[in-house]
Amino acid sequence: MSQASPGQIGPGLRACNIGGEQLDANAEKAVVRALEDEWRAQATYETASQPMAAARLGNFARMEQRHAQALAYVLEQHGNAVPTRPAYTPAVPKDAPTMCKAGVEAEKQNIALYDELLRASLPEDVKCVFRHLQLVSKQRHLPAFEQCAG
Repeated sequence: MSQASPGQIGPGLRACNIGGEQLDANAEKAVVRALEDEWRAQATYETASQPMAAARLGNFARMEQRHAQALAYVLEQHGNAVPTRPAYTPAVPKDAPTMCKAGVEAEKQNIALYDELLRASLPEDVKCVFRHLQLVSKQRHLPAFEQCAG
């Protein structure tokens, strides 16, 4: 069953022309690492969103879900299996400012992960998706968490 459809991956990713031959082991591993990172972030924001609705963490959870859907779509379009999302049990921060500061650090780590992954030899469509997701983290997620953190 499909995790995402072209309409769900967002307009910025449609230009990546996703799909082709099955990804080799290294490329598949890179996409799965990115997918797992997005799932962890999504789980963290979902867990924290109930007690901290004022920080709009539910919006972040949905954004991370879309990132994960895009990465799952990459795997599917290359004929690779999409792993099952593991159960994550993140700690709930004590307050919104603490969560926002943790979000700043998480987004910086996410950006660094994409920097690392982009140094590998990968198909151009995978690199395109990674660059797009990294750009969204740099231009939208990180500034929002920085503003929230004060």
